[in-house]
Amino acid sequence: MSPTTFDAIEGGCLCGDIRYKVTFTKSPEDPQNQPFLAAICHCTQCRKESGALLMHFIILNPPTAIEWLSSARPKEYISSYKAKRGFCGSCGSSLTYESILDPHVHAPVFALMTGSIDQKYLQGEEGKALSKASIQVWCDRAVKGVTDELFEYAERHAGNA
Repeated sequence: MSPTTFDAIEGGCLCGDIRYKVTFTKSPEDPQNQPFLAAICHCTQCRKESGALLMHFIILNPPTAIEWLSSARPKEYISSYKAKRGFCGSCGSSLTYESILDPHVHAPVFALMTGSIDQKYLQGEEGKALSKASIQVWCDRAVKGVTDELFEYAERHAGNA
């Protein structure tokens, strides 16, 4: 897990219609557990959705949750049998990824796209916790010769991790 000195972060979409705040909360059952995990995904869906070679996001660990500050909410679509993705209906900014599998069988996942976080939280030493990925997923989908050798410091998972 990634440590952070921030109690909360804010962000939103490119056009400003959607704004959010995340207040980090450590689990009372596991006080050592950090409130988020920074990750990179190489899967085709993330590449197509973002228009980039890979997607960077933070997975929010319960009980940390997102508070929507604007009246506008992300539009959502089901991208696979496993997940739905949220984006701004006005400008198209990718904002969220959320698992839709049975939470009694699979651990729920809610991720926030790092590029949507306000820049002031991503800068300097404090920002490294948000921007330096601890893990990579779907590495078997990495673009050979381009992204397959990036981020060697991060734990690698071939497929659905």
